[in-house]
Amino acid sequence: MKRTFIRITLVIILFTGAVIIVIGALVRHAPGRKLREAILAELQPVALKNCTFKRFGSANDGGYLMCENLIEPLDAGYSYGVGSNDDWACVDIEGAEWDSLLTTPNELLASIPQITMEMHGYDDPKIVEVLRKLNRDFFLVNLHFNNWSCTSKAAPLPAWAYQTHWVNKHIGVLDSAAPVPAPMNRLNAPDSPTWPDCQLSTPRSQR
Repeated sequence: MKRTFIRITLVIILFTGAVIIVIGALVRHAPGRKLREAILAELQPVALKNCTFKRFGSANDGGYLMCENLIEPLDAGYSYGVGSNDDWACVDIEGAEWDSLLTTPNELLASIPQITMEMHGYDDPKIVEVLRKLNRDFFLVNLHFNNWSCTSKAAPLPAWAYQTHWVNKHIGVLDSAAPVPAPMNRLNAPDSPTWPDCQLSTPRSQR
């Protein structure tokens, strides 16, 4: 009888310990999940009436789309950083670049017609601040996740690297009849042709 009591007590202790561990894990992960949900809430692409997409870059640059008709001259080049054409910029955002964007004067940021960025990260609160800052002056018109970076750790984001294209609200004409988030443009392609793709479950646009 005494042994049975001891066994039952041990089972209760072990079960209680397991419950505490699970609850602790949920408590620790809850803020991270909310942060990632907040990031996704700011990454809501829209459709423009006056944007004709064109892919810039090589085959393994899957989501670098820009509004070709809003670039002058139309034979604009492609580079990381700012090229000779001052109508657009293409940059990778990781680490210190998030801080740079956050401290960029609003007047300077608002003077850029288009920005193409691959953004890296999902666990830093400043990402939400930067996205909100961009959303004040720009339309997010393309969102494509780099399938080299697919991970369940970033959920509900499918990956930790995401290619974005932003058009200044002074030149973009919003298509208010289109759904939000806008369907992903068919010109987007996996960065890795051999790795599984991971995109949000939105239909592809035929435009």
